Amino acid sequence: MRNFIFVIICMVIVGIPISVLSDTLWTRTFGGDGYDLGCEIHQTTDGGFIIVGTTESFGGGDYDAWLIKMDENGDEEWSQTYGSEHGEKGNSVQQTSDGGYIIVGSSLVGDYYGDNGLLLTKTDSLGNEEWCRTFDPEICRSGNGVQLTQQGGYLIGGTVDGERTWDNGSSNDMCLLRTDSHGVIRWSWIYGYADDGEWINSIQKTGDGGFIIAGGTQVYREGSHGLLIKTNGQGVVQWNRNMTACRSGKSAQQTRDRGYIYTGSTYDSDVVLVKADSTGEFIWSETIGGEGFHSGNEVHQINDGGFIIVGTTSSFGAGGNDVGLIKTDSTGEEEWSQAFGGNDRDQGISVKQTDNGGYIILGTTESFGAGGYDVWLIRIDDEVNETIESTYSTPTDYVLEEIYPNPFNSTTTIAIGLPSPSDLKLSVYNITGQEIAVLTNERYSSGYHQFTFNADDLSSGIYFIHANVPGKMNEVRKIVLVR
Repeated sequence: MRNFIFVIICMVIVGIPISVLSDTLWTRTFGGDGYDLGCEIHQTTDGGFIIVGTTESFGGGDYDAWLIKMDENGDEEWSQTYGSEHGEKGNSVQQTSDGGYIIVGSSLVGDYYGDNGLLLTKTDSLGNEEWCRTFDPEICRSGNGVQLTQQGGYLIGGTVDGERTWDNGSSNDMCLLRTDSHGVIRWSWIYGYADDGEWINSIQKTGDGGFIIAGGTQVYREGSHGLLIKTNGQGVVQWNRNMTACRSGKSAQQTRDRGYIYTGSTYDSDVVLVKADSTGEFIWSETIGGEGFHSGNEVHQINDGGFIIVGTTSSFGAGGNDVGLIKTDSTGEEEWSQAFGGNDRDQGISVKQTDNGGYIILGTTESFGAGGYDVWLIRIDDEVNETIESTYSTPTDYVLEEIYPNPFNSTTTIAIGLPSPSDLKLSVYNITGQEIAVLTNERYSSGYHQFTFNADDLSSGIYFIHANVPGKMNEVRKIVLVR
């Protein structure tokens, strides 16, 4: 077990930056008298931030989906609510190629509390609603994650009502939906077993065009445990792994070595961090915690090859629950940790590494703000990261690295380095100059990104990989397929 270093934040005034640590640049709270919660944060292409969540203080209904846009200093540029007299929740958001946003969550579509259907809302760059779709609970009851697809649409992971065959059993199943750019369903899948309840907590894209899912399952008379599931781009399950060391998987992401990193909470209320290879087989696992409660809610591999985890701790800090932030090396060994909070309940929800190497933390606070629960934003520098020499640092230029293996038999890996957030198109051409595959055509954050080219359906010969970032990179590499 490992311990947290804690930080007591003494006072917060809504919208005013506070100096707490030498590496804490500013904090912000957003909310009113009711319960206002943030679920996910991303850095936007202009260097600012976008938060999706749910508000009881603002909007037209009992509660509404909520989008908040901030500049790079955390100052609010605009906020929008989405809902009616019913109840709507916002759970996940992505910035789209046109500068707008796609939001998934849930909407009360029936007469009773909990009778929810999937909410899918597209906005422009200022958060103005362009269109909104709600779906029958039999298709999807709640969207918990959304990703942009290579076809220009959206991939949504969530839960759907399943068959209940035992008393007091869970009736949830996992669901995946792919829609086009207007929210029209192209295909959907449901995953589950009659005697179990399954749920999705996060979904992320993988370099081969598929998706990695973190979630959990409730097994009859055995309790719950985590799940790690890999699908292809059409939602077909390629493998799944039972993560019996934890109660539920909260977050998973593909790593640079084409494996996966996964976090959640153990049955003893500690943070668990699991590294798996490309087939989901375990390489190592670490537990991090103390005598009290700890949870890991989101994990990401960062520029130096290590990992950053955000969650909640009750062992250290100012009192009650506090936001916990943990930095590990590439083998899961803790390098440092911090806690942020006041005398009441505060939770860590989401974290991202920013373009300059620091971190933006999204939390929920009862200690500070206007009342009830409020959205809490913490921006910190990363002095530790600045002192580490690593081959995983952010690239200083646009680069298409050597493709490996090459020649290759069936699959090969392409690595791209981006010094800043960029629109990247990665294509494959045959020897006649015909484009035969588009591996990706989306916007990516700064850093290194890996993509897998599968040539199972192609004959032996010479092909070309073309990487294009408009105005920045126009690189071509020859690859040789040998059967």
